[in-house]
Amino acid sequence: MSSTGVVYFRQDQGGGVRFFLSLLVAGWLSAAPQAEAASECHDALVLHSYHRGMHWADSLQTGLVQGIGQAEIDLHVNYMDTKRYQSLTYLQALTEIYRAKLKTECFKSIVAVDNHALWLLNELADTLEDTPVIFVGVNDYHPSQHARLNNVIGLLEQTDPSDNIALAQSLQPALERIYIIADHTTTGQALWTGVAEHLASQPPSVEVIRIDQGRFADIFAQMAEVPANSAIIFISYYHDSDGAFLESGEFLAKLTSKANAPVYASFNYMLEDGAVGGVMTSGYDKLYRRPSADAFAQRRDHPFPELYPFHRQGDVQHADADPLAVRYLPP
Repeated sequence: MSSTGVVYFRQDQGGGVRFFLSLLVAGWLSAAPQAEAASECHDALVLHSYHRGMHWADSLQTGLVQGIGQAEIDLHVNYMDTKRYQSLTYLQALTEIYRAKLKTECFKSIVAVDNHALWLLNELADTLEDTPVIFVGVNDYHPSQHARLNNVIGLLEQTDPSDNIALAQSLQPALERIYIIADHTTTGQALWTGVAEHLASQPPSVEVIRIDQGRFADIFAQMAEVPANSAIIFISYYHDSDGAFLESGEFLAKLTSKANAPVYASFNYMLEDGAVGGVMTSGYDKLYRRPSADAFAQRRDHPFPELYPFHRQGDVQHADADPLAVRYLPP
């Protein structure tokens, strides 16, 4: 099969976000080829790559639901749980489960959230036939990720952790070393690939070290001993070298409580777990609130006073009593 009629919108184009939601609200997707009678089909399957309770997945789901608003759209929400389980055996078993499901259940549209969901639907292209697929949150995008799908549209993910390299250098003039914590999950590897490409094209004036393996306790101990003229950029670390699993919030809370250097991050919910700030995005904003989700954001109560000028830059959108300071980037 070949992908036809494909339209993509950059994540920072408000019209793209509004159009994404209008596809569900206005009924562009109402003609599902899987069944002669539309009444036999559910409105939409929302397929999340990760699990309920994960900040990112929950914020995207909330943004989707609020973006739809009062429209009477029947959303069937499923979770693949691929942060905990990413083995080939697991993914193959999941593929067969959804093959059976989609042969017996009809959906007028399917929303694929993040990389594994799009991968799964691409694997099931013969079963889906011309069912419209909408994707969001896909990292390291390439058209091959949906090459078998006939009817696909998506919002391209714009998260770029390399932005925080430049931010750390601008806020810490004496900076000599940056530690980037990025595991080998699909998200961790995809975002690290972007960082590596950035480093190759624009070599920084500081040393950059990737932390991609080790026991959780050992990583926390290592970050407690880094020199004061360092910065830490957190991307992803869910499984340690012993196979243990930690949610990103729990990992980040332990990391920031011990680290001897500021910890920057790319997702604004990580402020709640001790990140000092960063060039950040929000799953909720991507699908509901703002045409541009990227923002400078920072906790006011973090323990690195030399960074406080950061939250006085630009147009702060929150009152002084609010623990967060945000300056949205222009669209």
